[in-house]
Amino acid sequence: MGFYTKTEIPIREELLKLGLDEEESFHHQHRIFGYYGCRGQSVYYWMDIFIPALLLDIEADGEIWHTFFDMKERDRRRDSILHRRYGIKVIRLNSYHIRKKRLGGILHRAIEARRRQIRSSRFS
Repeated sequence: MGFYTKTEIPIREELLKLGLDEEESFHHQHRIFGYYGCRGQSVYYWMDIFIPALLLDIEADGEIWHTFFDMKERDRRRDSILHRRYGIKVIRLNSYHIRKKRLGGILHRAIEARRRQIRSSRFS
């Protein structure tokens, strides 16, 4: 389990309040294969907080890092690869979401929506 960043800590706390167990229900800094690079090297992605049972990746996007250069496009490409390759849904929470008192509600709605999605896809 590594150290949580300032933007990840409130997400972790809310997930615990929602009854999820760390290391059982969700994992911090979970590594997953992304693609093979131009020289054949394996490229991996790190998911901030991953809920395996829901195939849900919760990304805590810091204000500064995700405004640099082409980060938004790189994030879109990464999210698309995770979705196509593994069926992983990525939700991105920025500092605004995390500072607001509505974080618990945002996470609760995202988790419940994903549960419904997975249940309906099993019966399709």
